[in-house]
Amino acid sequence: MTQRLRVGILGCGAIAPAYLKNLTSDFTSMVDVVACADLDLALARSRATEFGVSKVMNAEDLLADQDVDLVVNLTPAPAHFKTSLQVLEAGKHLFTEKPLCLSLTEGRELLDAADRNGVQIGGAADTFLGGSFRLCSKLIAAEAIGFPVVAHAMISVGTYDSMRYHKVFSGALLDLGPYYITALIMLFGSVTRVSGIADIRFPEKVDGQSGERFSLDRASTAVAGLSFENGVAATVIASEDVHNYFPSVEVFGRKGRMKLSDANMYGEKITVETNHETRSVNPSPEDGYIAKGRGLGVAEMALALKEGRAPRSSGALMYHVLETMLAVYESSQSGTHLTIESRAEPFEPLSDRELSAILGK
Repeated sequence: MTQRLRVGILGCGAIAPAYLKNLTSDFTSMVDVVACADLDLALARSRATEFGVSKVMNAEDLLADQDVDLVVNLTPAPAHFKTSLQVLEAGKHLFTEKPLCLSLTEGRELLDAADRNGVQIGGAADTFLGGSFRLCSKLIAAEAIGFPVVAHAMISVGTYDSMRYHKVFSGALLDLGPYYITALIMLFGSVTRVSGIADIRFPEKVDGQSGERFSLDRASTAVAGLSFENGVAATVIASEDVHNYFPSVEVFGRKGRMKLSDANMYGEKITVETNHETRSVNPSPEDGYIAKGRGLGVAEMALALKEGRAPRSSGALMYHVLETMLAVYESSQSGTHLTIESRAEPFEPLSDRELSAILGK
């Protein structure tokens, strides 16, 4: 690998500018974006022109390009398995948007393909690398709310009548759930057991734009009870049926409550409430990286590869989150709780040295 990791973007849709903006500005000490690829070459060309990327190509040419070390897979969720497998079989490192894929069989195949080809998998949700989670972990360790007992995460999007959201984004739990469940895992360790309620309450809906009727292949509202290896219990609600976006992660301890506004962000403020006070704490530069967003996980992965280790937002972590989410549906169908077999590595905040390397300071 060259000194800077040479990156190709696969999929130049709506999320691509957020990645390209940061990867071509704030993370250039670690990565060099050398190519944009999409089925729509005009779209790829537009993104490349906007962000100063030299090469425009289709997916096949991207995978064959010897100047690309890592591919950032920004294709829609239903395409993740096929496209990610092609990246790995081409001998390239992979950073993929969430979820890893849509089944455990596919997930295991991706992990095996990475091992077989001597490459690494990383991906979203990497928001736990931001300053908010570093600060959360510090506050919990300092017993700002006392011994943590239970937690709650709320995930909602107002997409009740969106066929595209359900079919392409795979619904609220699989689309946004990785951010919130990963946040809880970073604070409390691996999920050990899942109990789910995920009945299909609205089996048929009418798309708000086209007027087309569509059936649901999974519940559009799911409620889960999660047990973590440190003993904390949590509830997670994910819904695309309510009218708006109501994100939060709350931790309740023996002495108080801590609330993180949105696990989908890297530097959100934190509220700490006890019997004596209620205060808002904004992550500062001393708390770690706070300002930038998408692409931080790619930069951290580049540093990990340079140092010969796995990225923090690893394929193994993504697989663990996928197993947890799919268990919500399976538990609901079976009427029993499910044991989670996989495990995630313990949370380790970015060190000052790592932050300096990633930011080129």
